[in-house]
Amino acid sequence: MNEALADCQAAVEKHDYYHRQVEVLKDAYRGTHELMDNGKASYLEVLTAQETLLNAQLNEATNMYNGALGIIDGQQNKDILKYCGIFQAGSQFISADRRWVADVTFVKRQGWNLNFNTIVNVGFRVSKRDNQYLMLHFYDGYGENLLDYNKYHCRLRVGLLIRPNFFSDF
Repeated sequence: MNEALADCQAAVEKHDYYHRQVEVLKDAYRGTHELMDNGKASYLEVLTAQETLLNAQLNEATNMYNGALGIIDGQQNKDILKYCGIFQAGSQFISADRRWVADVTFVKRQGWNLNFNTIVNVGFRVSKRDNQYLMLHFYDGYGENLLDYNKYHCRLRVGLLIRPNFFSDF
């Protein structure tokens, strides 16, 4: 546990440095782009400034990831991010008459390859004046729950959903 806290503290101490570096390189990139627009710099110089900025942003994100990793991973479940994911993105559709609702969510698991947990929901509103839906839920991937996060699941569920009108995940 002490090692995890030390890693987290080291990441916090480095964060200001990385953040300042990114901000300075953003200004440098903008300046180089303006110079190119005025004919005083080449496109290659703009690309070099952009590459330097992207590398600094990657270093900042890696530092934040390493700081969180000590707390997330700790001594147990060192592979949890490999299965449960590090971020998610999704989209939602609601029909014009508000009778149908559908959404899809992709949870990116650790690694550079295209590995996602996929969640798809489709619902039909039972009554126009109620917020109850007949729901079809599909889950494909790992980490659906924390007890068996490292086991693959492909599940299809049917149920009743009570969905507030004032709330959205996205």
